[in-house]
Amino acid sequence: NLSRSVHASVRHRLAIEQLTAADRLDTLPELERSVARLRLLQPDASLAGLAEQLELSRPRVQRALERIELAAAHASHGSERPGR
Repeated sequence: NLSRSVHASVRHRLAIEQLTAADRLDTLPELERSVARLRLLQPDASLAGLAEQLELSRPRVQRALERIELAAAHASHGSERPGR
């Protein structure tokens, strides 16, 4: 489980950094931006820990991170509207 959590955190941070470098992070909805900011500040936090700090459910944080990864994938392929 720890290995999976670390791998996921690295994936999340890379996706966020990619969106930031492409000036696309600010195009995401507020929820995704909030989750992204907190993930960068607390890379070792569990999804449950992030959710608690944001006063959200764990599944909601997980879905936001999935949308961030999807947006990064779209950005790397030149999509005009990431995450849509």
